[in-house]
Amino acid sequence: MVNSKKYFGFFLIVFVTFFLNAEKTTSVVDPFEKIIITSNNAKCAKRSDGKKMLTLSYYDNVLVTFADQSNISAQELNIYAETTQTNTQQIPPIKEIKFKKNVILQKDNKIIKAENAVINLSSSLCTLTDKVSVEQKKTAVKDIPFNTKSNFATFNWKTNEISLTGNTKTPVCTTIELGSNPKFIKKKK
Repeated sequence: MVNSKKYFGFFLIVFVTFFLNAEKTTSVVDPFEKIIITSNNAKCAKRSDGKKMLTLSYYDNVLVTFADQSNISAQELNIYAETTQTNTQQIPPIKEIKFKKNVILQKDNKIIKAENAVINLSSSLCTLTDKVSVEQKKTAVKDIPFNTKSNFATFNWKTNEISLTGNTKTPVCTTIELGSNPKFIKKKK
């Protein structure tokens, strides 16, 4: 009876430790929980057309770092926020974040480049346009390095899914680096 209590206690400790560690590794950080912006120049202005919007503009060497440690660099950034709230203690809701010129998004082992990008915070989607290229580097055993070019891409920040669109003039073009991995090389008999 004493041995079974010891084993049960040991099993319980191992199970709780495993469960707590599994919870820590599966929790996902909301990338938009905290945004740090740096640039050489910035300005803030209310819209002159009567709409209750505030525009925050950043220029020259813009770098935005998100809570999940992903980042976007560009030459220009505009953040559009509503100013209709009556409580001045709260941050106004951000409608969208627009990046222009030499946009480079880095998340995990992916680097996505484009001329323009728009982040919709409510859907966690980043739409990239003009000269889009996606590169995945090999950082884990399962990773397959690739490089893809297209005119248009959508990046889902929550799922890490990238959707690419081309056309007849400039189709989606992907280069996959298989290397000398024996799984991909057909053996001669």
